[in-house]
Amino acid sequence: LSPARARRLNHLGRLMGLTLLATAASFALAAAPPIPKTPATVAPAVRTVEGVVTDADSRVPIAGASLQIVGTTVGAATGPDGRYRLDAPDGDQTVRVTAPGYEPRTVRLQDDQTELDVALTARNVSDPEVTDAPRPSSDERPEAPDIFEVAEVQPVLIGGLAGLQERVEYPPLARGAGIEGQVVVQFVVDESGDVTDPVVLRSPHDMLSEAALQAVRGARFQPGMQRGRPVKVRFAVPVTFRLSGDDVEEVVVAPRGEVRADPPDVFEVAEQQPVLIGGLAGLQARVEYPPLARGAGIEGVVVVQFIVNEQGRVEDARVLRSPDDVLSEAALRAVRASEFEPGMQRGQPVKVRFAVPITFRLPADEE
Repeated sequence: LSPARARRLNHLGRLMGLTLLATAASFALAAAPPIPKTPATVAPAVRTVEGVVTDADSRVPIAGASLQIVGTTVGAATGPDGRYRLDAPDGDQTVRVTAPGYEPRTVRLQDDQTELDVALTARNVSDPEVTDAPRPSSDERPEAPDIFEVAEVQPVLIGGLAGLQERVEYPPLARGAGIEGQVVVQFVVDESGDVTDPVVLRSPHDMLSEAALQAVRGARFQPGMQRGRPVKVRFAVPVTFRLSGDDVEEVVVAPRGEVRADPPDVFEVAEQQPVLIGGLAGLQARVEYPPLARGAGIEGVVVVQFIVNEQGRVEDARVLRSPDDVLSEAALRAVRASEFEPGMQRGQPVKVRFAVPITFRLPADEE
């Protein structure tokens, strides 16, 4: 072969070799199993929903109302002005709204909705009843509520908050990830002192929610009492998970709304709640139905909130809800004259915030 033909044959051989290699690689790729794709982790989308909770009749803002998205641990509570902020997942949601002295309500939150105002209807409470007519017989009286927001004798946590704190375990995964914050657990103490229907109203993470729920489910109470009988009472306890220096964990079970390690000036929930001396019957005896309100046919429920100080006296009494100022003044006068056995925390008397509903009802035969 001439040198030119030899070079052409050599070039042709290299092209054929590359073609064979490409064909073999194509068959190998076709026969190989597909490489699985790693799913991307996407955090659930949320939106901030704001609004106000009010009385359906008077349109007065309701402080301390609870909102929870059904089927989740997401919740919020209203402030003194009745307003709230709720971080809700995207999509249509169902929100349950509750408040002491009001009928619970369930409302629908649309996919793109960021404002939600809710009006609650006052519960028809009969304790204590203020009327100028003789008290009806037991067969004629309205039934007591299934769950009391405030009972004559509040439930008492056996072992105190310190005992509950010992049962709370800081989840290792949450500690390692630096997750901390406060979990507020609401539940019902039944007639036997057992915890039922615990739900998380607010939490920074599901891991902390589960740890708090597990501890609360194992708690035991002396049941609340109404007219000498045990009753179901709604209760709430906040559990604070906090990381200090060198990732040393600290779990603080504090009264509702308290996040500091030091004792607060006013407790929302104490180990031993104040006890009304003379009970609601004694309070009822001090309430006078104002003649002006009776003549005008004004009736309804007045909810009075106040502080029971270390001596058992009433301080800072104010009306949270009332159908009329005339009834408000009558309820405030009776409450200010009340005396309590003071609330106790770690064996010491403390200030405790308290609330009492008073119902003014006219006899059926009075115009």
